[in-house]
Amino acid sequence: MTNPITDRAAGVLQGAADVTQGVTHEVRSGVREHAPSDRAAAAYARWLAGLPARNLYERDAYAAAEADLAAGMRHLAALGRQATAMEAARAAEAKGPEAGQ
Repeated sequence: MTNPITDRAAGVLQGAADVTQGVTHEVRSGVREHAPSDRAAAAYARWLAGLPARNLYERDAYAAAEADLAAGMRHLAALGRQATAMEAARAAEAKGPEAGQ
């Protein structure tokens, strides 16, 4: 497990080195806004493989993946409850007085 302070310090040092060397970073043209980056895809693959996060970025990516999974599970549970309620309503309707006629 890495320390967020050392992660931040390493990023600041890399940024300072980039400035002194004249390195500039630009957004790649043609990249879709919601497309995952190679880094995000690699972090997701590590999460799927059950590997520990190596840095703050991966910890954030893991947390986002787990939050997405939890939201999906809550949605599926709600759909299951809705389907159960609908089935119970159909069964009650079938037992009603009109069913015998």
